[in-house]
Amino acid sequence: MSAKHTPGPWHYWQRDIGGFRIEVSEDDPPLALVPTNGRPPVEVEANARLIAAAPKMLEALTVIRDWRDCRDKLAGEHAAHLLDVIDAITDLAASAVESAS
Repeated sequence: MSAKHTPGPWHYWQRDIGGFRIEVSEDDPPLALVPTNGRPPVEVEANARLIAAAPKMLEALTVIRDWRDCRDKLAGEHAAHLLDVIDAITDLAASAVESAS
């Protein structure tokens, strides 16, 4: 399966006119815009972080899918690696929705 989306990592930057841009780099055109639409700034930034984290989350979920597909062949060390991946996904999801410090 080949990816049909823009490869990551994606980043988010605050726009001068409000909201955020999701981009590969500040020099590239935006992949997406996250407008404020009357939402609280903390929520808008959390939405931008969540969208920007999508390529990393897809990569982590792909690892889990691949592990699931061959789990009968795997031993303990691979199970430990899967737990590390699940921890990374959990941390990534949490950081995507936490408010900015």
